[in-house]
Amino acid sequence: MILLVWYMTIALRCVVNSLETAYQRFSFLMFIISLLTMQTLAILSRNTKQGVSVWRFIQTEDGNFFAFGGCKPACKQFKTIQELRSCYKSWLRYGYEPGLVPVKSQLPADLQADLWALPTVA
Repeated sequence: MILLVWYMTIALRCVVNSLETAYQRFSFLMFIISLLTMQTLAILSRNTKQGVSVWRFIQTEDGNFFAFGGCKPACKQFKTIQELRSCYKSWLRYGYEPGLVPVKSQLPADLQADLWALPTVA
C-alpha cells in the first residue's frame, strides 16, 4: 500500500511538472483561478483588428483580484480593489466599453443579408 501511494505521488509530480512546462504561465494561472469560486465584478470589451478583446475583472473567493482576457490571452493580478478600479478606468479611456460589444461581421453586406434571410430550423 505504501509503495502504491509512493508511485501515485511520483506520477502526480510528473503530471504537475509537465503541465507547468507544457503550458504558458497564463494557462496554468487560469487553471488555478478556475478552481476557486470567483465573482465577476465587470466586463470590458472592444473591437480590434485582431478581433473582439474582452476583459473580465473578477474577485476570487479568497479576496484576490484579477483581470483576464484580451485578444492574446493574458492575466493581471491586483493587490487591492483600488488597483483594479484604476486599471478599469484607464481601459475605459483607451476605448473599451462596459459589457460585451457586438461583433462586427466580416461578410460583405449582400452575403450578410442572404444569411439573415435563411429560414431557421426548429
